[in-house]
Amino acid sequence: MSGLPVVFVAFDGVQSIDVAGPHEVFAGAGDAAGSLGRRGGYQVRVASARGGLIRTESGLELGTVPLPGPGERIDTLVLPGGTGSRAASADPDLIAFVRAAASRCRRVAAVCTGAFIAAAAGLLDGRRVTTHWAAAQELQDEYPALEVDPDPLYIRDGQIWTSAGVTAGIDHVVAGRCGLGSAESLRRVFHRHLGVSPDAYRRRFRTTTHHERASA
Repeated sequence: MSGLPVVFVAFDGVQSIDVAGPHEVFAGAGDAAGSLGRRGGYQVRVASARGGLIRTESGLELGTVPLPGPGERIDTLVLPGGTGSRAASADPDLIAFVRAAASRCRRVAAVCTGAFIAAAAGLLDGRRVTTHWAAAQELQDEYPALEVDPDPLYIRDGQIWTSAGVTAGIDHVVAGRCGLGSAESLRRVFHRHLGVSPDAYRRRFRTTTHHERASA
């Protein structure tokens, strides 16, 4: 399988939409590139500490592979949220993996309360971040070195992306142009997953606050 490697870090109690939504966008980006006769796209894996089935917070079971080894390349590391994110953020082996993997990734995307995992790994210290509004104060209280803003859909700070909620996780993957850099590829991803053109999407969300900063 070819393409840039994307790893979703799953755990018991993960929010299934935090995994499935962005996963579909990455997969759609690859399909769009292929339909245009271009190389590219992504090799997407859902991984967990031990591999095998994990149980999401709604009871849906997801099949996972073991977490990549220290020598494996990762382009994008995705940290989904869910009610299990607090327990995951207290798992020393999982946090050690996230910390080490982030140091060699092009980008890290924390979806919703996946920000707790990123914060536990020390990835968000000194950064302005967002998460689900209902968890924003908890995140701020637990990690005072962060500046938590509950209002934006997503915030990009250097290689780190954080997003506000389950569907905002899809928004910030699309906002990153899925890494394809092609207007036509982007148009096809928008039509497949959002049912609108990029221009219509921008008009629909023109009053929505989001923030991007090129470097930390």
